[in-house]
Amino acid sequence: MYLNREAITGMEFTQEDLPGQIFPLFLETRSVKANGNGLYTFFLQHRPGAGSELAPGMNVLVTLRYAEPGEGLWRIPVNALVERQGTSWVWVLSEGEVHARQVETTHEISGGKVTVIRGLETGEEVVTGGQFLLEEGRKVRPVKESSPSNVGHIL
Repeated sequence: MYLNREAITGMEFTQEDLPGQIFPLFLETRSVKANGNGLYTFFLQHRPGAGSELAPGMNVLVTLRYAEPGEGLWRIPVNALVERQGTSWVWVLSEGEVHARQVETTHEISGGKVTVIRGLETGEEVVTGGQFLLEEGRKVRPVKESSPSNVGHIL
């Protein structure tokens, strides 16, 4: 699981006393170092609603969903995400103009990046700065990447 953590697209669980119900799980945290057995600990969280029939100590069956082989997964800086009405969006640059695109991400942030599992296509450029100043169709120019000799990325 740890080796394929970037390909996890969702987590959920079922409980045998509540047939037909599927409950979402969210990654709370994970250990970054393996224990003495070479295993990594993942802490998952369920956010029950009012009137939940679940109780602490109940056994559950956890299911992890992974991206299909060949299905695109993209790692983008978390600051590229914009929240709109409870959903995640990014600005995609196309032919010098920006367009808002709804995306679906995993819930794990690692190294300042999040994995996008739906909503982007291979080769698309995502805006990573100034998102709150943009509007649909606005013309923009990408900033050139700093050269390796530009220590501190000032120039």
